[in-house]
Amino acid sequence: MKRKNTWRCLSFVVFFVFLMGSYPVYASNFNDVSKSHRAYKEITYLAENNIVQGLGGGNFKPNVQLKRSEAAVMLSRMLELDGTQRKTTFKDVVKTSFASGYIQSAVEHNLINGFADGTFRPNEIITRGQMAILLDNAFNLESTENNYFIDKPKGSRAYTAINNIAAAGISDGIDGKSFKSHSLLTRSDFSLFLSRALNHDFRVSVAPIEVIKVIIDPGHGGKSNVQYEKGSGDPGAIGNGLYEKDINLDTSLRIEEYLDNQYVNNAVIDVVLTRSEDVFLSLSQRVDIANKNKADAFVSIHANAFNGIANGTETYYYSSSSSSNEQLSLIRAESKKLAEAIQIRMLEQLNMADRGVKGSNFHVLRENTRMPSTLVELGFIDNKSDAKKLGSPQWREKAAKAISLGIQDYINQK
Repeated sequence: MKRKNTWRCLSFVVFFVFLMGSYPVYASNFNDVSKSHRAYKEITYLAENNIVQGLGGGNFKPNVQLKRSEAAVMLSRMLELDGTQRKTTFKDVVKTSFASGYIQSAVEHNLINGFADGTFRPNEIITRGQMAILLDNAFNLESTENNYFIDKPKGSRAYTAINNIAAAGISDGIDGKSFKSHSLLTRSDFSLFLSRALNHDFRVSVAPIEVIKVIIDPGHGGKSNVQYEKGSGDPGAIGNGLYEKDINLDTSLRIEEYLDNQYVNNAVIDVVLTRSEDVFLSLSQRVDIANKNKADAFVSIHANAFNGIANGTETYYYSSSSSSNEQLSLIRAESKKLAEAIQIRMLEQLNMADRGVKGSNFHVLRENTRMPSTLVELGFIDNKSDAKKLGSPQWREKAAKAISLGIQDYINQK
């Protein structure tokens, strides 16, 4: 749970009591907001309490987009911050601007931030994700580990804020599955957000969405020259002017593009790469990343080499004698199903020789005891025919799509 900011909570309570008890009530009879409008009740509530006003001619103009300066003013007024016009820390907000005091107060109280170039961009339209951050800051919402939407902006401040406002019932997204954080905020959107933040009666029930975490492991990695220093790099197989580590990484990045945020079997897929650049990772580090992320599946991407004649694609799972551990036996069985689903899609899409689904004792399969895991061999880098395919970005794109579809097929089976 977030640390509560006492002054802000008290300020809000005092302001809200004052708002409800002292303001005259106005009927929100806007010409362009009928009772069938999705935000009619919320706009009415805010207008009757003099939080929002029309834009002239008896119109509210719900689809007009909201500027960053307007959002700062509205939130600052709601929290009774100092709106006295004054010098700001931003080169594009002059002292004489009507919003200067409110913007500066909002920044000083960590409600909104400027940009790295020293600007505030007051006339820039605020996004839905930025508004989520504003409300999360202003109302000190409780943090949640749940995920509520399939189009999450991973690793950003907006990701946390969006989940927090969903958990609080302030937003159920656009269609119940998507939030569209980069979409520009309208006055109607603002009314929905703010009225729900202010009044619990308007809040909605939002169920968290299940997240299926898939680890994609680009095999090998590090220095690309053959005479690399021991322990500082691992290029993998080398042949026909190609390095396996490069093929593995490029294909894995493409898989992430296809697979991440896909909505499958009432769940959203979250892809985590063990490496996203040319670095060396030990085998145990790769397994540790999967365990740390509490992954639901692990797929390691490789290219093969043997004698220059062998060719084709194959997938591996860990095979061992039956275990007395029922859970581990189940995971091993699921690993085989995952490998089979990927191999089927690879054969459909890539016109490669079928070398089958095989059991093996690879470290990243053997030591992955908490999740189904498989290792994919795309083709043979020392075979001229296979190498021509492996070296082609277009072929790797097809391979990435095939593997991502195989993973989705496996998830749909469960």
